[in-house]
Amino acid sequence: MNVKRFLGDQLDGKFLVIMSIGFAWYLLGLQLSSSSKVYHQLIQILFWVPGFLYLFVNPQVLRLWLARLPLFLLGFAAWSMLSVLWAQGDTRIKEVFYLLLAFNSILVLAWLDQERLWKIMAYAVLVGGGLAWYGIGIFFLVDGHDFSERLIGPGALEDTIIASHYMGALGILLYCFRGRLRQALQGWVWLLSLSGYCAYLLLSKSKGPIISLLIALLFLLVIIYRRRALLLVAGICAALLAYAYFFPEYALRGGMSYRPEVWDAAVEVLRQNPFAGIGLNVNYLIVIPSLEQPLHHAHNFFLHLAIQFGLIGLFGWGCVQYAVLLQARQHFAADKGRALVALSIFAFLALLTDGEGPWVKPNETWFTFWLPVFMALGLGVKKP
Repeated sequence: MNVKRFLGDQLDGKFLVIMSIGFAWYLLGLQLSSSSKVYHQLIQILFWVPGFLYLFVNPQVLRLWLARLPLFLLGFAAWSMLSVLWAQGDTRIKEVFYLLLAFNSILVLAWLDQERLWKIMAYAVLVGGGLAWYGIGIFFLVDGHDFSERLIGPGALEDTIIASHYMGALGILLYCFRGRLRQALQGWVWLLSLSGYCAYLLLSKSKGPIISLLIALLFLLVIIYRRRALLLVAGICAALLAYAYFFPEYALRGGMSYRPEVWDAAVEVLRQNPFAGIGLNVNYLIVIPSLEQPLHHAHNFFLHLAIQFGLIGLFGWGCVQYAVLLQARQHFAADKGRALVALSIFAFLALLTDGEGPWVKPNETWFTFWLPVFMALGLGVKKP
């Protein structure tokens, strides 16, 4: 046996174990952490740093950055950092480097064992549904909150709406990756976990994520099953009507939440710097006459991105999403491709009514901004 090859395989195995734990922590750590600080630190130690160090062990992994999606990501990151030159006020670029480390770690993990990447996702989201039930129990039964209150938690999940984005994203993956679980887990265990995500979304009383999830799943069902999906579509529509009828105070709660007025005001902010934007992580205010306090972001991810990076930056993000959808189309016959399509649709719709970023520290928003990108990066890895 070639000693160098043997030692290399041993080292690869150790990196694979550590980074597998790190990726699982990325998926579930928000529900398990006592604070976002702990979540960030363990992602760095278990996922980003090993991925960076592996570049020195096996430099040929750097070739993976020459594919279409990584190059688009580098271009978008470069424009985002360049915007610091005309930004006014304090700006931070370290979050861009966090994401570059995260992209690299996904590429390395997929290089080491691509199937392991999907297996981790399948079992992590199965556990995540159980943790959703745990969070529901803690919030309502242990902490004694009334069922009229909006659910938050568990762990470091601190915002109801973006926590719903997180739960919706994991729920989609669980639905699509059922076949990757052991046969014994594909029955009531899978259903119980999936119902945990559904219960969390309903108890969070966040209309946007719920509607986004339903549209994404309906689209997937129609594409896969075509006419046979019509009965399911009718059943889901009936369930929505029943929910609106029996729980109108939740289904119709808040109306449009001033979204049209907010978006009109955000467009006015964009017109001040339409092409280059105001710069990376520069704060701005959205003033609505009918609201006492100004808002700190556009409540629409795409408008927020355009305000910060201009129409040029929005085009760069569009190129990234184009590359993601190409990967989804190429692998649509497999569960991972269908999962990517459904998740991309969910993320797009959910981000129409909320979201700021994309260059932020790891939190719930990463599961709509970046998880589809991570999946597409993993799909694109091909060993020579």
